[in-house]
Amino acid sequence: MLMWYIAVALALLVVVSAYAVGRRVGGKEGRSLALLEAPLVMKEEALRDGVCPVCGGGSHDRILPLFGASRAICEDHG
Repeated sequence: MLMWYIAVALALLVVVSAYAVGRRVGGKEGRSLALLEAPLVMKEEALRDGVCPVCGGGSHDRILPLFGASRAICEDHG
């Protein structure tokens, strides 16, 4: 009976350890993907809304369609 308790405890330890490692690795991957995606989301919102995310100003004719470019969206911040 003691061996059964030890086996269950060991299995539970393995599951909890795997969960902890997976959560840590997933969090790191999620943060790195968010850092890569954030500029694209900001550009998409600026183009859709016609507002510069830096200064809050601008209009549709002043917002530049710069997907993939390394410049700011608003002509004032380019």
